[in-house]
Amino acid sequence: MTATPSASPAPAAAAAAAASRIFSSSSSPPPTLTAVRIDFSKTDLPEYAPSYALLIDHAFSPSECAALLAAAEESCAQHGPGRGGSGSGSGSSWEKALVNVGGGRQRLLPEVRDCGRIIWDDEDVVAEIWERVRG
Repeated sequence: MTATPSASPAPAAAAAAAASRIFSSSSSPPPTLTAVRIDFSKTDLPEYAPSYALLIDHAFSPSECAALLAAAEESCAQHGPGRGGSGSGSGSSWEKALVNVGGGRQRLLPEVRDCGRIIWDDEDVVAEIWERVRG
């Protein structure tokens, strides 16, 4: 799917405004932020032992979480269901989350993954999130 070029810079300005609305206060992490490194060698996925993942709790306040959710859903209204930042169309619905079945293919398997998703590409918001959790 190719992104439809915008006729005006309004979406970029809206994205910057969304980031500043969400993170209007300092980007430093709240004092309750915790990060736990997952030791894959002690899980059912030992093949990932050389890699790492972090479980990060309390990175955002409840109002920041609500603002992130609202901004992501608003992106669907601008770019089409489930496609914040790319695609075209209108609406504010979450798309059904698909499962990767290999070979670059995905399938709807609600017995495995029964949820919705929004793919929201916003570099300003990502930079703010990264600054928060990196701190």
